[in-house]
Amino acid sequence: MDAIIQSQSSQPLAGDRGPEGQAKATLRTHREEEIHRVKRVIRENIQDPNLSPRDIAKRACMSERKLYYLAKMIGMTPAVIIRQERLEYCKAIIEKGDATLNLSELSRAAGFKSYSHFSNLFRKEFSISPRLYLKG
Repeated sequence: MDAIIQSQSSQPLAGDRGPEGQAKATLRTHREEEIHRVKRVIRENIQDPNLSPRDIAKRACMSERKLYYLAKMIGMTPAVIIRQERLEYCKAIIEKGDATLNLSELSRAAGFKSYSHFSNLFRKEFSISPRLYLKG
């Protein structure tokens, strides 16, 4: 997702000349900051299995409508952003972990309600099961 944001920020906007183009660039930067704020709120509350778009919007100091708008801008929904942040969190922990890491506990710590659900999502996202990924 960060790559999407970075690639969007490196592409010139149509009409990026003069004050109007500067305003568009400033708006783009502001939106990127809002997206990063949303992702930070998710990471800070990652253990909450009931984390909802309403909770995220409230903690990020924006309306739910704004949250859905920002998510749509990057081609996602708030639920997809939450899931992706949780999976990336688990992947990072697994990469740092050792063979004694309890994946079931990790999945709960990342807000997944069941290990099987986490395992299926992990496999779908990264094309490898979390157990095999752990074994490296």
